[in-house]
Amino acid sequence: MTTRAGAPSGTRRLVAQELLPVLDMLPAFDFNADILAFIRGGGGRDMGLRAPPLSAAQQAVACAEHFAPGPPGAPNVRVLVYTPPGAAAARPAFLHFHGGGFVIGMPELNDGSNRLLAAELDCVVASVDYRLAPETRYPGALEDGYAALTWLHAEAEALGVDRGRIAIGGESAGASHAARLAILARDRGAFPICLQLLDSPALDDRSGSVGEPHPYCGEFVWTASVPTLNCL
Repeated sequence: MTTRAGAPSGTRRLVAQELLPVLDMLPAFDFNADILAFIRGGGGRDMGLRAPPLSAAQQAVACAEHFAPGPPGAPNVRVLVYTPPGAAAARPAFLHFHGGGFVIGMPELNDGSNRLLAAELDCVVASVDYRLAPETRYPGALEDGYAALTWLHAEAEALGVDRGRIAIGGESAGASHAARLAILARDRGAFPICLQLLDSPALDDRSGSVGEPHPYCGEFVWTASVPTLNCL
């Protein structure tokens, strides 16, 4: 069932039962410019959702803030680097991109999971604070990712990273950025990437932009209005 405007409705019955309590915590709104400003300003933090406490292994992972030289004419790119405890000559590295629909998010959102990844795989994780849409249009965020990859290669010895074992990836919008970065790095022929780890990437730019809307997608929070904000 869809509304007159084509937006899906009545899809709650399709949501997994264990996810319904979380869905009920989310406010009912259309994702628009005003809501974007509200979220970026810290609104909605007190919704009852809390990150679990860090385990001893996660706390043992060091986190340091760095700034990579930015693309020409752009600001430097902030990178959070997670390093496991103990000495190692050259660890593998994972260049990580956070999710957020291209319009929200920051590396700190993945602090727990990046610490866990570093601890369990004994790898260095570098999470990129790329610029967001709609203020930064394509290819701004992509060039931020390339700048971070360039910096990671340049600082490999200082960071204890093996240049031959650098992977990239992320979640949702971050996975999309990582996939595009892999293509860019290949086309420029500068830096080899050993692996992509992509969680829910958007890889088809036709999704939701042509034809009839999907009858089951877009009723809750991440509605059809979101692409109008991306300006990619």
